[in-house]
Formats: sequence, C-alpha cells, structure tokens
Amino acid sequence: NGAILYISMGNGLLSPFNEITGLKSLYRYKPTKPDVVKVCGEEFSFMPEFKVDYAEESAEILAYDDENRPVMSKKKYGKGIVYYLGYNIEDMAAAKPGITGGNGIIPYYKFYELMKELKNNKKIVTKDNPFVGITEHIIDEETRLIVAVNCTLKENDVKFVFDGYRFSKILKNQGARIKETEEGAEIRFLPNSAVVFEIKSIS
Repeated sequence: NGAILYISMGNGLLSPFNEITGLKSLYRYKPTKPDVVKVCGEEFSFMPEFKVDYAEESAEILAYDDENRPVMSKKKYGKGIVYYLGYNIEDMAAAKPGITGGNGIIPYYKFYELMKELKNNKKIVTKDNPFVGITEHIIDEETRLIVAVNCTLKENDVKFVFDGYRFSKILKNQGARIKETEEGAEIRFLPNSAVVFEIKSIS
C-alpha cells in the first residue's frame, strides 16, 4: 500500500525471496576472500561468515561487488518499494568498537543514501556533515525546532541550510560556536555535544 521496506541480511534468507526482492538466490557458501563494494565514492570490504550469490530477475541493481555480483537492489512491490542489501551492516557497525569515532569510522551511511525514497520531503533543514544527527520538529506553520547532536568523539564543523527559514533562537547549547549565515548557520560542535535551536519561516 505504498510502504518502503529496507532489508539487510546476514546469514539467513527470506521465504519467499524472489517475489519480494526481485533477485534470485543462486547458492550459499563460505567465502575465502572479502567482497569489495564501491558505493557513492566509498570503497567497502566485507567478509561475511556466509555469502549468497544472486542473479537479477526483476530488480533494479544499486550496487555490485568487485566480481560484478549484485549485492543491493530495489524493487517495486505493490504500491511500495523493497530495498535489499546482502550485508547486515547494522550488526557490523554495532559489533565494531570505535566505528563512529576516532580513526575507525566506516561511512556505512552511504548505503542509505542510495535509498532515495526514504528521504522525508517535509523536512527543510539540510547539512553537510553525516556525523551530526538532526531531528526536525514542527511547532506550528512558522516555527520548527531543530535538535542537532554530534555523534563522534571529536569536534565537528557543520553548515546548515534552512530552506525558506531563518535562525531564530538557541534553546540549548553544550559549548558549540554558532555563526548565523544567509543560508542558515555554521556550527562547530564539541565532542558528543548537542545544540537545540528554533527557526522561523521568512515568508
């Protein structure tokens, strides 16, 4: 009925599979070398415990490994869309110490950038740094509340763009340096810190 489903698989397999993902599973085996996958300008290396090879049936292929085997797909399903990724990057991220800070950062968010339909078009704030998370809360027709959190153990500089809105006031600031700009704001966050601020419509 129009929902968007994202599936990342580890050692299991859905049943039915072809109908939902648009891929055909060929065989499952224990790999002898890592898979190399290039996504959005980044290169990733995966060494899963077990590997499943797929063939394209009715899916749009979004990513291949270094041997040209499909690893990520998109398929229309009813009025909705199913995204499928053959690696469980969420479990990988949870199991690897330091993945969101220091020198161990792995930009798994690049896979989510391929899933265009997941973007919330009602949001108007954009930013240029993936390691600062934001939530946007509509107060009324003219006012929105922005909660921004630095998710790393280092300082982060972020440029915010407010489409049709202007910076209004700061509600909470954990030591950040904030500079208002014509497009929005530039903020330097301290490690693991947050800023809560309000923006107002300029129309």
